[in-house]
Amino acid sequence: MDLVWLLSVLLVGAALGYYISTLRQTRRIFLSSKSVAIDAGSSGNKKTKSKEPLEIEKLADFRKNFKMVLVVRNDLKMGKGKIAAQCSHATLGLYKKLLQRAPKALNR
Repeated sequence: MDLVWLLSVLLVGAALGYYISTLRQTRRIFLSSKSVAIDAGSSGNKKTKSKEPLEIEKLADFRKNFKMVLVVRNDLKMGKGKIAAQCSHATLGLYKKLLQRAPKALNR
């Protein structure tokens, strides 16, 4: 009796898994065709990111030193390692942005 029950559960589970996977594939096909149609229709309305110099580049002409201030919220209950990781990500992100868009300010 236990073997019959186990085989029936296995068969129902396999059938259900197959059904869900085919449902996801057809859903993915419909979503991808809709997104292609939306992308083709709105290609002229997209905003392009401008790579113009940052405002800090203008300040670099008459300011000598700059500081970067990192603020950590204590109510988020992050540990020391998580805070250090987030601060290093923010610092590296700003460095990359300044390197590309405001190299004069970075050289100070």
